[in-house]
Amino acid sequence: MKRLLILIVAVTLLTGCGYRLQTRGDLPFESIAIGEIRNFTYEPRLKDRMLSILAEALTSYGFSIANDARFRIEGEIKDFNMLVLSEKDLTASEYGIDISVAFRVTDTVTGKTYSVTILKPFSTHSKVRERFSEVLVQKDQQTKKALSDIAQEIVRYLLYDLAAHNAINQ
Repeated sequence: MKRLLILIVAVTLLTGCGYRLQTRGDLPFESIAIGEIRNFTYEPRLKDRMLSILAEALTSYGFSIANDARFRIEGEIKDFNMLVLSEKDLTASEYGIDISVAFRVTDTVTGKTYSVTILKPFSTHSKVRERFSEVLVQKDQQTKKALSDIAQEIVRYLLYDLAAHNAINQ
């Protein structure tokens, strides 16, 4: 019985479970330029935060940021809404943040542009107490989370969708 268990574990480890480590060699390209990101909302500093979070996400997956890279990513932050999702005793008790964006990747050699598919809007929500300062802190944290989720979707697109598209067209 013990040998059978060891054999099952060994076979499982050797055949894998479908997951594998992503290495720099698996990247579809090594460097990317971050072009203009425009903020069409009235929310201050959203563009700067998106740039910072996107650069951090790209480098954490092994991409280097270079102005002369073949591929350039650009985008727009189209909408930012903070909504009251529920209330208690005529006081808002749960807020949500919706952010809609549109990003594209341009191959500067061929001139082809690829739209990054991102589900719209990216939503987060949080429960708050009665103090307004807590609402502001939650808003800041939820905005950062939504922008991080958007950046992860952009990286996912680069690693899988754009890589598959380029492999087909080469």
